[in-house]
Amino acid sequence: MDDKEAQHVREFQKAYKEEFGEELTTGEASIRLHQLVEFYQLISRPLPPEPLGTTDAPKKG
Repeated sequence: MDDKEAQHVREFQKAYKEEFGEELTTGEASIRLHQLVEFYQLISRPLPPEPLGTTDAPKKG
């Protein structure tokens, strides 16, 4: 783990303790931080375009 990554893990440990009142080991914090980043990347992806003719709008007529 490089210095920058270690700093991020320490910041996450501090934030986690402030929020949940529990201390995480460096290993636990590293894993949870990695999972959080992966989750954020997953939910921040743009949605794929909908195929033509699959909208939920009611049809006129």
